[in-house]
Amino acid sequence: LILISTSSIAQNNSTSFNTNSRDTIIVNYSKEVPKIDDKAIFLYPEIPPSFPGGSQALQNYIQNYLEYNTEQFHQGIEGKIQAGFVVHENGNISHIRILKGLNPELDKSVVDLIYKMPKWIPGQISKTNVKVYHFLPVKYKIKTKKIKPPTHKKTEY
Repeated sequence: LILISTSSIAQNNSTSFNTNSRDTIIVNYSKEVPKIDDKAIFLYPEIPPSFPGGSQALQNYIQNYLEYNTEQFHQGIEGKIQAGFVVHENGNISHIRILKGLNPELDKSVVDLIYKMPKWIPGQISKTNVKVYHFLPVKYKIKTKKIKPPTHKKTEY
């Protein structure tokens, strides 16, 4: 899989990239729809792919299934991991990559989380399902609850 960064695409100002190899190419979508072939992966389709149930369902999924290794928790490791993956025309996910990692164990947890996701609703161009490269930031934040001291009411007898 050859990934072309968004900055490269913006500088090239092209709607598609051709190749004679068997590699997959990411294609930037513009107002003009390029020819859709089995090697095209879009960055900005008319309708982006979505998690079943929407963004709130995705957040719930991440909160329920993301693992935070005890060792990293006790070390206080926090931050954001930037992951990317391909959502295929049928909603399957492949080519999961960590684009900006935080910690090898936490990075692996994000890959596992994405790998286990249900099928997504695919992206579309001109009402046709297309492959889309999707970016997903995942935050690790240790939430500590501030415990208020109990208030004692003076009881009079």
